[in-house]
Amino acid sequence: MNKTLQKLVDSGLNQKEAAVYYAALLLGPTTILKLARESDLKRATVYAVIDSLVHKGLMRIDEKGIKKVFVAEDPNNLKRIMEEKLSSVTAAIPDLTSLYKKFGHERVIKTYEGAAALESISERLMDDAHMHDFRYFIGGDVGWEDVNAKQQEKYFIWRSRIALDVKLMFQDSKRALLHQEKAAALRHEVKVFPKKLTLHADIIITPRLLVLAKLSPPLSAIVIEDPDIIHSYKELFLYLWSVT
Repeated sequence: MNKTLQKLVDSGLNQKEAAVYYAALLLGPTTILKLARESDLKRATVYAVIDSLVHKGLMRIDEKGIKKVFVAEDPNNLKRIMEEKLSSVTAAIPDLTSLYKKFGHERVIKTYEGAAALESISERLMDDAHMHDFRYFIGGDVGWEDVNAKQQEKYFIWRSRIALDVKLMFQDSKRALLHQEKAAALRHEVKVFPKKLTLHADIIITPRLLVLAKLSPPLSAIVIEDPDIIHSYKELFLYLWSVT
């Protein structure tokens, strides 16, 4: 395929359409037989391709007496075809995006292992947050003291600068006490479960992410981006909040 034919294909024509249109441009007003020879296609195929090109505004059929002459239209019409395709794609994007969110990216479930992976999740939770988002949290008393101190301090500084609806629920522990002491400065609410309750993992719920993290060795986490699962966890959290 020569460069001009390739450009016609790149503009949105299929290979047969490109071959026939290019042949029509080379030959000028011509016959089916000559178009078939020049494009190296069968006559029956050329008839079907011409119908398609006529529909796209790239060819026309002139009648001269009892004969039909096939003529290439202005190549500038290719711009209109591209613009129409772009308009169609733009109009379809909202519906396609809805399907993508339902069955694609937002239904991803990923697992992570190791301290570095958990720190990267912490970074993502900060980067993903929008002002006034909710952030609901359930935490135990296992492993949290071994979390990177610098990373924890970075989180506290970040929290002091962003306005979020933050509700925290903890097992009765030093960790709970720490966050109660920081409640005024960080503008969050804290509730503490009864002493008989023990938790061995953390649950973090945001509008776009659900994180289940285990801070005791081996450190690991599951990140879920399914909106339906996130909604269910949110509703369960708010119920627990209301009865605790």
